[in-house]
Amino acid sequence: MTKAAIIKAITSSNLSQQDLIDINRAVGETFKTQQSLACVAAGANFSVGDRVTWSSRRGTFEGELVKINRKNGKVKVGIMTWTVPMTMLQAA
Repeated sequence: MTKAAIIKAITSSNLSQQDLIDINRAVGETFKTQQSLACVAAGANFSVGDRVTWSSRRGTFEGELVKINRKNGKVKVGIMTWTVPMTMLQAA
């Protein structure tokens, strides 16, 4: 089913407020599950001590991965340690 078909089905039906809340909750849980799986997959690619890069609004950074948490990694760049989402990290 396409996104447009889902939206059309929801807007054209006579769903109660509770039904819409239940649909919203199910979509939110599915999104969280997909995000968690993406973080786990990204974390499996790295080990402590790896050189990594990431891009942010402040520019591109490169540093050493010093700690791996469930969703984030701690990256040491010079004297600073940054907390970076695992999905943003790339091997240097």
